[in-house]
Amino acid sequence: MVTHDVEVAQRLGGQLLVLHYGKVVEQGQTQQVLAHPQQEYTKKLIHSTPKNWSQSRSKDIAQE
Repeated sequence: MVTHDVEVAQRLGGQLLVLHYGKVVEQGQTQQVLAHPQQEYTKKLIHSTPKNWSQSRSKDIAQE
């Protein structure tokens, strides 16, 4: 599966490849990579995900 959603990757688990301009910059067990990113790009990607995004989006959908 290919995703730009860190939260989806976290939920699915397994192996994670982080690509930057089509090149693998980090790989490993999903939980390990997300908990202890080694590469600066991976750190930025993780920090770019809004906190509680899925919870607030679920509330928005329920109100529609």
